[in-house]
Amino acid sequence: MNTRRVRRPSGAMIVALAALFVALSDSGTAATFQNFLLGKTNRPTRPTGIAASLRGPVFALANTGAGVSASFNVKAGAQPFTVNSATKVQKLNADLLDGKDSTSFWSLTGNSGTNPAANFLGTTDAQPLVVQTNNQEAFRVTPTGTIGVGTATPSGKVGVVASGSTDAIVATTASGDAMDASSTAGIGVNGASSGNRGVEGVSQTDIGVEGISDTGEGMVGTLGRYGCPENFPESFGAGGCGASAGAGVLGVSTSHEGVYGSSTTGAGVFGESTGIGVYGDSTSRGIVGTLAHASCAGSYAIGGCGGDHPGVLGASRTEAVVGQLLGNACPALTAAVLGCAGNTGDGIVGVIAHPVGGGGAAAVHAINNDGGDLFIGDSEGVRKVRIDGAGTGYFDGGTQNGGADYADSMRADSASKLRPGDVLAIDPAKRNTVSLASSANSTLVAGVYSTKPAVLGVGNHQIGASLAGQVPVALVGVVPTKVSAENGPVHVGDLLTTSSTPGYAMKAKPVLVNGVAVYPTGTILGKAMQPLASGKGLIKVLVTLR
Repeated sequence: MNTRRVRRPSGAMIVALAALFVALSDSGTAATFQNFLLGKTNRPTRPTGIAASLRGPVFALANTGAGVSASFNVKAGAQPFTVNSATKVQKLNADLLDGKDSTSFWSLTGNSGTNPAANFLGTTDAQPLVVQTNNQEAFRVTPTGTIGVGTATPSGKVGVVASGSTDAIVATTASGDAMDASSTAGIGVNGASSGNRGVEGVSQTDIGVEGISDTGEGMVGTLGRYGCPENFPESFGAGGCGASAGAGVLGVSTSHEGVYGSSTTGAGVFGESTGIGVYGDSTSRGIVGTLAHASCAGSYAIGGCGGDHPGVLGASRTEAVVGQLLGNACPALTAAVLGCAGNTGDGIVGVIAHPVGGGGAAAVHAINNDGGDLFIGDSEGVRKVRIDGAGTGYFDGGTQNGGADYADSMRADSASKLRPGDVLAIDPAKRNTVSLASSANSTLVAGVYSTKPAVLGVGNHQIGASLAGQVPVALVGVVPTKVSAENGPVHVGDLLTTSSTPGYAMKAKPVLVNGVAVYPTGTILGKAMQPLASGKGLIKVLVTLR
């Protein structure tokens, strides 16, 4: 039996035969391909391709060494390869496809080890950074570093523009400052609204809105675009400029100050409006304005404590300043200052920080340049008190004063040497002048130097005029009087006349006229209301000259 040796084909032949088989099995395009040679550099004169109808990969690379599995050297500008399939490639590490490491990108689950100088979220050219939600712009950071919410051109460092009646900024806190804006040269917070509140502050335990400024307005609120007067000559802690139907500054509180203004140069709170300039509603202090840090104390609707300027200043065509305590509604009146208190406080309280005799300022000062009344007091809708422009007072229920007598202010000889309780007589040598009574049973008796007159008549003198050289001479009423027992012990009810001791009264004794006891007319000073057994003393006398 002859055995014929069969020669095994080479690898190149197998590849060539496989390529030829694949080419012949392709649908009408085999003649356009050139064989692909393994282990050699292919220099095709026509396209070299691999095609297969198998289920597995057409071309697979396995690299067990340290070399490169595949490399592509193409002409500049040409694509290395193309893929016409849209199927996702699994487990493809594409970190180096674009020359960048994926760890240099921002992660949606947080980042660490960042350097603000090199790692940031933003732009590197003069374009804004825009953040969108629901495909709508939420806010932007402009190339100049300003932030705009609802606007592409913010006017300040942060600009917020709200559409419709939406609140531009709402800040709420339960314990600290909801919003804190400080300025040393401009406006701390500037809120303008044409349909709602410019600035609204709500706090459970502290101040809702607090504005502090060294040179300008601490807080300015305008309503209806009704601007504050530019020529206002003073700086103020809070300026409220309201339109015809609203409040420039609205403060509501149940335990602290509704509106609190503190200033060292101008008005603590300033309100100008055709409606309500400043409105405060509180169970303790509705509105408190302090100037030069002059402290106020107590519960009241409006507390204004000023240094060299007004504590509370209001200008309006209706109510300039309105204060409500315990929410007690104010009547519909036109008034410069309107205070409405509940059952535990006062409607209006004025406090002056000056010591007694210092500064000459008034806690409440009423000025009426139209010749009208200076003061009007109503009770339950009925007028009870009125002081007209001439200074005349009208009191429906009478008057009650601290003193107990009526006295006239009279010129006195040696007035500086006279003392309360002295018995005085008309000086016959000097017109309209009194001096110490120095003779017994004198018909020149004028009255007693009043210790504390309830009413003092000053003749032609005006309020504030000097009464130097004059003394108050009690003509009617109960007056402490110097009395001597030189004419016998004084009993309650005894009539008194002048004594021989200068400045003293004594018991008067009648003379008998046809058996009738008669007291000389014009010598009686009054009637003793306390006894004096002996010597000299000061007793109460009902002065009734006759």
